[in-house]
Amino acid sequence: MKKRSLLLIMLIFVCMFTSVFNITHAQSKPSVPEFTVKLVDNSYDVPPTQTTDPYTGTKTIPGYHVKK
Repeated sequence: MKKRSLLLIMLIFVCMFTSVFNITHAQSKPSVPEFTVKLVDNSYDVPPTQTTDPYTGTKTIPGYHVKK
């Protein structure tokens, strides 16, 4: 009976030591986050326009590029 009790106490001690070692070992290696970065280009071109002015004739407004 005494040997069984001693064996049980030793088994509990070994299990506790192993679990504490595993917990501290796992905490020392944090996981690396995985993510992706995409560059989104929302720029656009505005085309040139032509209007007719009754006094001066045709007027052209040049196009331009909008960067966002």
